[in-house]
Amino acid sequence: MELKEFRGGPLSIWRMPEPRMTYIAGIDSGEGLGQEDSVCDIFCRNTGIQCAQYITNTEDPEEFALNSIKLLEWYNYAKVVPETNNTSGGILLITLRNEYKKGKIYLKKVFDKKKKAKRNEYGWKTTTGNRGTLIFDFKRGIKNGFIEIKSVRTLAQTKTFVRKETGKMEHADNEKDDTIFGGGLAWQGFKDIMPRKYEKEEKKKEKRTTMGEFMKLMDGRTEQKGDFIIGSDNHRDEFTIVV
Repeated sequence: MELKEFRGGPLSIWRMPEPRMTYIAGIDSGEGLGQEDSVCDIFCRNTGIQCAQYITNTEDPEEFALNSIKLLEWYNYAKVVPETNNTSGGILLITLRNEYKKGKIYLKKVFDKKKKAKRNEYGWKTTTGNRGTLIFDFKRGIKNGFIEIKSVRTLAQTKTFVRKETGKMEHADNEKDDTIFGGGLAWQGFKDIMPRKYEKEEKKKEKRTTMGEFMKLMDGRTEQKGDFIIGSDNHRDEFTIVV
């Protein structure tokens, strides 16, 4: 894949892919009609550093998915957690299953009420029940130092992501929250993987823990119910490029 530098483009890169590194991506697809953004966020599993962010609101879901796949392949076939809500999410998942390695698509067990049994389901479907998990897990990952955000846009959106009077957590009026969910989706995939920088310590124990379990051990504090204000705005994009 050949890259050309173009400031102000849809793709920002802070860390190039490196051999023997593992990457995790979260993808939240919009309709591509100039409304909500479509976001593909890529993090390094080994370091927790945000490596790349692809944002557009002009590509239809299939076009966005195909472009994201090229980026995922470049990052050593990153494991991807796609959000499957609404029509655009459905198209995103279909495209991934047809064009990308199925073993690299997030798979989880869900309870099927009709069959009264658990079944495997690709992707992440945000519901009223797990929305808080997605948001607060991402917040804890950043505050506890497991995730390092490089995107100015993501940092800005964390400061305008609030709890409304209705109790729902979302962007403030006239703001966006697409990158919050892109990063949050990536972190859900991150949590299930044993991070290499902790493998040596964990091998000494009888039971190995996932990143999610390790994070809980590191964080004994009660979650705050206030505004989602995290990070700082002292990071700056190094450069922006387009394919």
